[in-house]
Amino acid sequence: MRRLWLLLALAVLLAACGDDGKDGGGSQLGLFDWDRAPDTIVVRLDSRPIEESPAFLLNSIPPCTLWGDGRVVWSTLTEYGAEDILEARVADDAVMRDFLEDIIARGFYDWEDELIPPGEDNPVIESITVSLYDEVHTVRRYSSWPQNSYNH
Repeated sequence: MRRLWLLLALAVLLAACGDDGKDGGGSQLGLFDWDRAPDTIVVRLDSRPIEESPAFLLNSIPPCTLWGDGRVVWSTLTEYGAEDILEARVADDAVMRDFLEDIIARGFYDWEDELIPPGEDNPVIESITVSLYDEVHTVRRYSSWPQNSYNH
């Protein structure tokens, strides 16, 4: 399930909130920073059909979005197939840093776009966008992700 990655990422974020404040030696990747403005998107996972109406595309909500102020909005499917939109807040910078480090450690900045869509009638393009140091980096794929990272 494609939303499994979203749920797992949120679980990691929320589980880290229960940390007792012990840092364990600090960040593995060293210091990095993101814009903490509430209108700045730090991480977005998106999934869109290539051929869809403009109304659908304008009204769809990405599977997961994390803003600079720690607000997270994600979607899940209920047991009946309906889409639920959920919201939470990550109040601890260390939790956001751990989440971003996990994405980077998976090799995000080494991944490349998949340029040729599969031979399906209406393929879905998935993307992961990360914004750090005022630099936005997006990777787009139609099929499998390295380390199955979109789903984890």
